[in-house]
Amino acid sequence: MSIPSFDIRGFNLCETVLRHTPDQLRTFIRRMKHLGMNALIAHYDYGWKRYSPIILEECRKADVGITLMVFGPRTFLKLAGASSDLFAKNENGIPFTPFPECETQPCASSPEAVEAFGAGAEKWLDTLPPEIRRVHMRAGDGLLYCRCPKCAALANDMERFAPFAASFAKTVMRRKPDLEFETDIYCPRLAPPADSAYYHDFTYLMYDTFGRNQLLPLCSENTPCERDLFSITHFLKEQPDGHTAGYHHYMHLSDWCRKFPGKMYVHENQMVQGNRGLYPYNMPAMLADLRTYHDIGCKGVCYEAYEPGYSFYARGFEALARALSDIGYANEYEPSPLEKITCESEQPVQIWNYPDDFPFEKYIREPAELEMLYCFRRYIRRFSVFDSAEYMDLAFRHPDKFDPLWIGFTVLKSNMKYHPELGTLLDERERDLAGRRKLWDFMEEIPDGCNPIAETGALLRGIGAKIRFLAQKKKFSGRILQDVKHESSNSILSQKQQKME
Repeated sequence: MSIPSFDIRGFNLCETVLRHTPDQLRTFIRRMKHLGMNALIAHYDYGWKRYSPIILEECRKADVGITLMVFGPRTFLKLAGASSDLFAKNENGIPFTPFPECETQPCASSPEAVEAFGAGAEKWLDTLPPEIRRVHMRAGDGLLYCRCPKCAALANDMERFAPFAASFAKTVMRRKPDLEFETDIYCPRLAPPADSAYYHDFTYLMYDTFGRNQLLPLCSENTPCERDLFSITHFLKEQPDGHTAGYHHYMHLSDWCRKFPGKMYVHENQMVQGNRGLYPYNMPAMLADLRTYHDIGCKGVCYEAYEPGYSFYARGFEALARALSDIGYANEYEPSPLEKITCESEQPVQIWNYPDDFPFEKYIREPAELEMLYCFRRYIRRFSVFDSAEYMDLAFRHPDKFDPLWIGFTVLKSNMKYHPELGTLLDERERDLAGRRKLWDFMEEIPDGCNPIAETGALLRGIGAKIRFLAQKKKFSGRILQDVKHESSNSILSQKQQKME
């Protein structure tokens, strides 16, 4: 019997659990057994309380281990009854968030915040069902770390979260000593803190490659296409000149692997919250990364994935699952023609940035995928209200192939930014949704007796109708708003924009 190349081979549902129907969750987990995947990260904050019976049952049948992930600041501070005085603050001393949510962070300079964090962690640990043998504590999402005078004097955001990671480790070892536990290394907290001794207490450490270019292997040192439309390198605040965001991750990950051998695994943002409904055709880069992870001693990989939108990723995940079990397959995989064009050209670009005359019909045979590609290209290039409504409508017409709630929410947020007059058409409930930083904070608050997908979908469909009304009223259909400035250094997209302007 062969020994798998990686111990950890799995998926991370991230914050999407509530965007799955019960049947979708069952389908997703049952497929894992077929793929040979052995690890599922499920998010406590968003959907666990509603769907934990299904997740526990299906993972037991599929022999898949569950890692229960929790946003420590959101849940622990909430359980401890902490007031916003203990939350991260801006330079003026005002808390970034008034109540615990996805992006809430604690104030590192407040002993009361550290105490409340530990007290909440203890209460949370006491609620765990016996089936949960591994937990993962995440910092809040985003960049809202404390900027009060004392916290601003700390070296970086890793130092601003260090007291809380240490508190969690101490709490678990005291309260649940037989529990495996881990935490995340997530931008901009990429470099180990000055005092990293307590990290040796964690069972595993998850390094998140968020912000990388999906089309380039992590070891790619320098290429101009790193500054493409979806590159988020500004999150990597310490990025050295001349290196891609991916190579920056590679250097940090290698450092962590040397300092904490046997503890590191990778979280790869493969689906990127549905990737706007489009598969990036990036298997050559992802498989090259698996060889890199294997060489530097990573324990495995968990890929961001979920059932809404999975069908277009199926072939890719089958290849990744096979290579996780047998790294030699990474050298045997035969890329599709579009994968070769996307990843192996002199300057790789996302498919939606291809020239207008590129014959996509020659490579993409799925009608819904092809329609989404053209629809998204119009939307991302112009951000007109007409294109926005078309993009949202298409996602809702194919809920089995896309993630209409996430797509609808992104359309709503972009229209609130570029067409603020939409806000005058929204009712109180719709304005509540539009004002959220994250869709999942809104969905988690929907009462247990209601269907979160149906209720959120109805709201977004109603907003979509108002976007169409706005398009007709302003006669925006098919026209680009002149005041919309969409910056991109990608040469193809920039040239096309100049021609349209």
